[in-house]
Amino acid sequence: MKKNIPVRFLTAQDYYSVFSPAFAKQIDAQTEAKRKNIENKLRQIHEIVYPQIKPFGYACHYRKQNITTSSSPDMYNDFSVDWIGVKYVKGFSEENKDLLPFQKMASLQFGIDEKGFFAGFHFAVAEDAYDRQKLSQHNYSMLKRYKTRIENELRKLTGENYVWEVYGAPDGKMPIREDTVENFCDWFQKTDKNGFHSGVHQYQDENLILKEPAVIAGEVRRVMLKLHPLYCAMTGR
Repeated sequence: MKKNIPVRFLTAQDYYSVFSPAFAKQIDAQTEAKRKNIENKLRQIHEIVYPQIKPFGYACHYRKQNITTSSSPDMYNDFSVDWIGVKYVKGFSEENKDLLPFQKMASLQFGIDEKGFFAGFHFAVAEDAYDRQKLSQHNYSMLKRYKTRIENELRKLTGENYVWEVYGAPDGKMPIREDTVENFCDWFQKTDKNGFHSGVHQYQDENLILKEPAVIAGEVRRVMLKLHPLYCAMTGR
């Protein structure tokens, strides 16, 4: 009798052979086809996740073709596709798109990079991040206003192996633990600066990618709703 082999909705080939530095800048037809395949799979997950996230005030990109991040090297990704994902921004709508820069705002997101499938809270892009100014080193009054609420929400994440990262910065990782919560805001102000991305993401167990889209979407929703209160605390939205 033949064994029932589970159908892989996402596979290791979906990221190891696409998002590594050796392939991130490739523009050949084979690599582009792989990226498009990943993009289509992420859109399937989005169709399940978004109706469950939207009631909390989050919006995806208002242009359908931009719901996923760019899957081809271009000026918006520095001509390097090192991930593809979907972003949800709270407080954004097509009506206020001229006032609020969607791509520069803090987002809940999920996607795939060379390390695997992840979901999380991306607070700041490297350049001109919309929400960074609120908690910048020079905005003491705003930090004082948000600090207690941020610490309270961080405490709810302790014990789950979350690590806040300011990617590429010296001393750029802060494990979210009971003994680090009170130091987080001071560390954050010193470390999170223009030129660095920052956020907290949770990579999913390798076995999750064997599952069907609805199972993956359920895990994305779980992580996003877990991080939603911290998103609100750090953005004031």
